[in-house]
Amino acid sequence: MKELIEAMGYPVPWLFGLDLLLVLLFLYLVFVLVRGSLAPAILLGLGILYMVYLLVNWAGLVLLSTLLGQFLGMGVVLLIVLFQPEIRQFLLQLGGNTGVGPQRWFRKMMRGNDQRADEDYVTTELLPLLRDAMNLRLGMLIVVSRQELQPPVLSRGTPIDARVGRALLLSVFHRESPIHDGAAWIMDGRVQSVACVLPVSESPELRSGLGLRHRAALGVSELADVVALVVSEEEGSLSVAREGKLTEGVSPEQVALDLAAYLRVE
Repeated sequence: MKELIEAMGYPVPWLFGLDLLLVLLFLYLVFVLVRGSLAPAILLGLGILYMVYLLVNWAGLVLLSTLLGQFLGMGVVLLIVLFQPEIRQFLLQLGGNTGVGPQRWFRKMMRGNDQRADEDYVTTELLPLLRDAMNLRLGMLIVVSRQELQPPVLSRGTPIDARVGRALLLSVFHRESPIHDGAAWIMDGRVQSVACVLPVSESPELRSGLGLRHRAALGVSELADVVALVVSEEEGSLSVAREGKLTEGVSPEQVALDLAAYLRVE
């Protein structure tokens, strides 16, 4: 075994173990990234196509073998095109939308011990807002982040830059309001903008009865470290999207606790 490992180019055996461990870790991260999307089915389809190529090549079917060979030869480009959303999500999570970048540390230093931008507005403004919206069956989509959000994660609609307020957001999402469509984006205790456009999730795990608000909430949570809150206009229920997962039927009190923990300065 030692001779085989040395023949593979590893000067010492433990380097092979480390390399194998890192490869397995990478594959696990890829699996977590594509889980719940269409990527596994696409990979299975590509695998079947490759097996067909090997079969027709062995059988000597020159024309079909050449055609499939040309198609598979574009492998890297094909994978980039097919897995563009998953690749974009992976890179965004590694980059500035992870919530642990230098912007967050700078804001933490500048704010000092001022917690008003974090927990306070959740209990004083958002909690009664969610209760009212559920009772009124007022459709609502709110994205809370700890860092700047840029396209394709979020396309700003109408800038507001106002302190989070129950009356303000009820007015924004009122059915007769010209800016009730889209999402309200909250960061640092302020409503940064409203009528924002979010990416829509293509996850096949979403139940068919969910509307565009729920798909948009899940879509933005797949691409960035955010908490997306959705009040259903049809059912008056509250849902939360976080880290690419949508939880339905959540209570406003539980949302307030989770959101305060998410926003808390560590």
